[in-house]
Amino acid sequence: MIEDMQPSPSGLFRPSAFERDVTERAARRPPWWSDRCQRHRRYAEWVQAEAEGLAAQLDRLDRPDLPGPAGMHLRVLSRLLAADAGWAAAILRAEHDRRAA
Repeated sequence: MIEDMQPSPSGLFRPSAFERDVTERAARRPPWWSDRCQRHRRYAEWVQAEAEGLAAQLDRLDRPDLPGPAGMHLRVLSRLLAADAGWAAAILRAEHDRRAA
């Protein structure tokens, strides 16, 4: 069922990680799991929330006195996370627009 979902553009967020996150919280999959549209929407919501949260944490660590390589890698990762969040937000907007039409 997760085979038809794509990883985020950076590859950091994968459908298998989403499935593991969902199933670790309960003894079985939630009722919405069998609904493809619900599963895709919740995956996009999960990617957006996780990416935005991690990016915010990394952004708080970015300081002018951070050593060169560490700061560079932190900013690259933060940009990747922002792109993943934007990708997920675009999926959610498209779904919202489709339902509103």
